[in-house]
Amino acid sequence: MHSRYRRQLSDTAIGGHPVTIDIRVRRFFCDTTDCAAKTFAEQIPGLTQPWARRTPVLGAVISAIGLAGAGRAGARLASRLGIRVGRDTLLRAVRAIPDSKIRDVRVLGIDLSRPRNYPDTGIEAAALMQVRSISG
Repeated sequence: MHSRYRRQLSDTAIGGHPVTIDIRVRRFFCDTTDCAAKTFAEQIPGLTQPWARRTPVLGAVISAIGLAGAGRAGARLASRLGIRVGRDTLLRAVRAIPDSKIRDVRVLGIDLSRPRNYPDTGIEAAALMQVRSISG
């Protein structure tokens, strides 16, 4: 064992009050000679992640708030829920969400109701998603 240190994690609020989890973490030496990391800290599955200051549950809540009302509105909502987070952090959490998998288009509809100077738009009828603009 190398050493111990105190780690504080923010978690979801209870009754509108912020929650901090205070844990004591051990650091270990890596005995393998070709190991890139000389020391490493133990992780608690489902609770801690390397270098994270909040739990995965709180991270998911922050991402959901960011998707619902990013920026100042989301920050106000988070504050009312007892979560201390700024608008830039909410936007960063939204940007960190991976893109959804692109799937095949089953039904394609063309919106011809627009004036001629606008490009026609392909719409996936099943999901009502814009697929791409058709030039021509």
